[in-house]
Amino acid sequence: MDVGAFGSLSRLILLKLEGNRLNVLKDGVLRRLQSLEVLLLDHNNISVIETEALAPLRSLTLLSLQSNQLQRVTFKSFLKLHTTTTTTLLRMSSNPWTCDCDLQRVFGKIKRVRHLHVYDYQDITCHAPAHQAGSSLASLDSQLCLCETASVLVITLTVMLAVIGVLVKAEHNHKNKRNAPVHIKKCKP
Repeated sequence: MDVGAFGSLSRLILLKLEGNRLNVLKDGVLRRLQSLEVLLLDHNNISVIETEALAPLRSLTLLSLQSNQLQRVTFKSFLKLHTTTTTTLLRMSSNPWTCDCDLQRVFGKIKRVRHLHVYDYQDITCHAPAHQAGSSLASLDSQLCLCETASVLVITLTVMLAVIGVLVKAEHNHKNKRNAPVHIKKCKP
């Protein structure tokens, strides 16, 4: 879509772009659509939502991105969506989501934003990795970051033990130097 495609439609309230083979929701494409309330982008090939693409939409109440090619999204893309007085409903199921710790964090943050609500969160299904394919993201919420958290804990413990080991060795060396006999050489006159 050309960035200036909707330049003369500043009063548009409903935009249906379903089934148009769109690949990317680009920054600037929606910049003149501050009055837009409903944006239906279902059944496209959207795999990328650029960070500023949704920022101009001040009146949006429904954004539907069902049945696209979204594997990942960034929190910033949705955080820029500032509606003044309404809650924006997001429909995002039927995408080939890669369910990992990053995706869990993004949806966790979206759920905590007062003016955003993922309407079909319970229906968001993992496509990858293979061992999670078919599982709902909601059912995996507490598990996705578990391995990452365990790895961080192991690394932290390893570093702490290394630091403690260095401190103990330094103290041991210090004590040995203090208790070592002092050899004084006599000078010949």
